Amino acid sequence: MNEKELLKLKKKVDEAEYEAQQLKGERKSILANLKEDFNCSDIEQAKEARKKLKKKRDQLSETIENKLEEINKQYLPDEES
Repeated sequence: MNEKELLKLKKKVDEAEYEAQQLKGERKSILANLKEDFNCSDIEQAKEARKKLKKKRDQLSETIENKLEEINKQYLPDEES
């Protein structure tokens, strides 16, 4: 390798190190947000919390649909006559 190639390689290494530091900072920020907003200290806890929230959302959605159906039957009876 000549000097020019070595300098080019060094520049790439420096850029990769800078990008790695940027990503570490972003990761730290995301983990801090997870802790503050959802009381999760890592990604696995966040995934589990998401799973529980989805299940609760689905249950609430089903309850709402059932209640709307009851209301429709009670106040908007079929007009078959």
